[in-house]
Amino acid sequence: MRLRPSSPSSPPFPSRPSSIFTGFAMLLTVLLIGCGSSADVPSLAYPGDADTLSGTQVTFSWSAVESAALYRIEIASDSFFMNPAVSADTISSTFFSVDFSFGGPLEGQRFYYWHAAAYVEGWSAWSETRSFYNANVNPPGN
Repeated sequence: MRLRPSSPSSPPFPSRPSSIFTGFAMLLTVLLIGCGSSADVPSLAYPGDADTLSGTQVTFSWSAVESAALYRIEIASDSFFMNPAVSADTISSTFFSVDFSFGGPLEGQRFYYWHAAAYVEGWSAWSETRSFYNANVNPPGN
């Protein structure tokens, strides 16, 4: 089998290789703009990632999102939030207090994960996920 060289009228590559890069840049721009920006998602403020917490109540907080009507929060013992111990979606402020006392929703001496989202004409993506350790000691026998 013999290969024929390409003729001058049909180059083996596009005549304008920069058009490939221009197309890629346009596609990337559309994806970044079309998918929303991180400004639509709250930034977590407190507690910090991997903080150790104790006491009878902890207030979780995050940044405000422009025009947000509501916020939601989930706290779970697994990072996939398969079975949240705390789930609230009618929060009208940028903070939410959780009962850390014995009998509350979070067991002592356990790691937990949390994230938040904002509602602006629909729910935003979840924020980053942070972890914390509940250092409270459960009473004996529990």
